[in-house]
Amino acid sequence: MDHRISKAHRRIATRDPSALLNQSQAASLIGVSERTLECWRWKGNGPAFVKISSRAVRYRRQDIEKWVSDRIQRSTSEELPR
Repeated sequence: MDHRISKAHRRIATRDPSALLNQSQAASLIGVSERTLECWRWKGNGPAFVKISSRAVRYRRQDIEKWVSDRIQRSTSEELPR
């Protein structure tokens, strides 16, 4: 039995707001590197994440979308939310 997830399944899962995305999928959705996501987790200023185990981190699409939405600005003088 093939345990790999098909590309079609990944596309469907990423459209579900409660789907758990891995770091690569989350970084791609936001348009940043995986290393940037790691730094944001360490600093506590990135999107909310789910710690599955000591080595497995996932992101809910809805949390990423909310995090992005909270950063919409109308002026460069506005401060970013924490």
